[in-house]
Amino acid sequence: MERRTFLKAFGGAVALQGVGLPLTGMAATANGDLNWGTLLAPKTMDPHFSSVFASVYTQCNVYEALVRWNDSVTEIVPVLAESWKVLDSTRWEFTLREGVRFHDGTELTAKDVAASYERVPRFSTQINPFVSQTKGIKSIEVVDDRTLVFTTVAPNPDLLLNLLTIYIVPARHLESSTQDFDSGKAAIGTGPYKYAEFVPGELMQLDRFEDYWGARPEWPRATYRVTPNDAARTAALLSGGVDLIDNVNIADLPKLREESNVEVVENNGIRAMFAFVDQDRETSPFAAGPNGENPLRDVRVRKALSLGVDRAAIVDRILNGSGVPSGQMAPPGRLGVSPLLGVPEYDPVAAKQLLKEAGYEDGFSLTLHGTADSYPGGDRVAQAIAQYYSRLGIKMEVALEVTSQTYGRLVRREFSLMFIGFGGLDSMAYLRTLTHSANKDAGWGALNKGGYSNAEVDELIEAAAVEFDRDKREKLFQKAFEISIGQDQAFIPYYNPIENYAVRKDRVQFSPNARGKLYFDLVRSA
Repeated sequence: MERRTFLKAFGGAVALQGVGLPLTGMAATANGDLNWGTLLAPKTMDPHFSSVFASVYTQCNVYEALVRWNDSVTEIVPVLAESWKVLDSTRWEFTLREGVRFHDGTELTAKDVAASYERVPRFSTQINPFVSQTKGIKSIEVVDDRTLVFTTVAPNPDLLLNLLTIYIVPARHLESSTQDFDSGKAAIGTGPYKYAEFVPGELMQLDRFEDYWGARPEWPRATYRVTPNDAARTAALLSGGVDLIDNVNIADLPKLREESNVEVVENNGIRAMFAFVDQDRETSPFAAGPNGENPLRDVRVRKALSLGVDRAAIVDRILNGSGVPSGQMAPPGRLGVSPLLGVPEYDPVAAKQLLKEAGYEDGFSLTLHGTADSYPGGDRVAQAIAQYYSRLGIKMEVALEVTSQTYGRLVRREFSLMFIGFGGLDSMAYLRTLTHSANKDAGWGALNKGGYSNAEVDELIEAAAVEFDRDKREKLFQKAFEISIGQDQAFIPYYNPIENYAVRKDRVQFSPNARGKLYFDLVRSA
């Protein structure tokens, strides 16, 4: 069967139901306000509770961190920290910006910063990398109202990276519950927009903060309207119910590009789409060989799964070109990407031979889990991956669930093979969080849910974590990837998606942030 025939069912266009009709319940843009139709469903207004991107990527308008990436993600720039300097190998001094006020009118001080970092481990969920980001901080000394000294457990060249998503709240809310944040009682930040209304999974409505320390926010009121249905989100844009939408349905892209008043905006994201592989347990809940054993423990099986997928065909036919085939975890161009790890060539013959050598010539049973509502085209990609594996003789099933169920399953390790995405701006994010052997106390492997463990890789990651020399650090990163992916096939990388937005160009102009965060200040009136 030719690959075009095989993928036809997954790559065809889908009709835009309801396009051009007013969307009931969707308030039209008026009075200079901004309405953003989003697939992402923020679950909470508590900035320390969960690092699930649907929440973090929208909370960024309400709360701010000490530092932030610039829009091209090439340099870390000051936000609440006006400046910083390295005092010695384990001590960093930060000077806060003067005159910054919270939404309740109180002035930001160093005590607020220290309290925010103290709050993280108290209120974070089990799946939250925020905890691992703060594990390396030994102490925070409040020198005066505008000065703090961070002391790290060991030399840490990644300290600024670790501070990027730790948002600052008033010290008096150190003990405030997540419910207090969701109700608005404690949802007080320093960002350009302040809390107006929040309905988990449905709506986040924010008002302009008139006393914001930076440039005056453009929109009097800005609202994220959660619209999980792809056709409804597109219809809302075309009927004027919203000004822009994110996570455009892949099948809708050709139609939207033909619309005279719509502009499709692409953004090279930082997410890797890959599969977690259960490789340490003798028996696995959704993978079984002839004797009930876990076939995924054999590296030959994992390599067969990598060779048995045509990544280029998936990107071309299912994603309409909105992705880049990948053979490693870190996004292209990042420090540590190895030139030795190319995109694996689709080779079902070699894949079948590896399965035969591993004793699975007649296949085995395997279920692929994934989310049905998080990634554009992701549900169809998961189905296609399963089809490829079926052609290798593996008895496949696919189980797609809503995001909350999927992440719960990931935490509990109730899977054998899981298709999922992870966004990290640097190689250390992948190595520290996903690849290093799980060690909760030390803050390593917070999301290592496949059970991968290699002492040599751990040593390389730990050496890179304290290495300030850029060239030496890059070599350590590359070696860690070459062993974990090239030798051990700890994960199965598939592609790096391209993010698609669509905007009403008669109303707004939009320049996306390479980090993927949904900052309202990236949207300007036309």
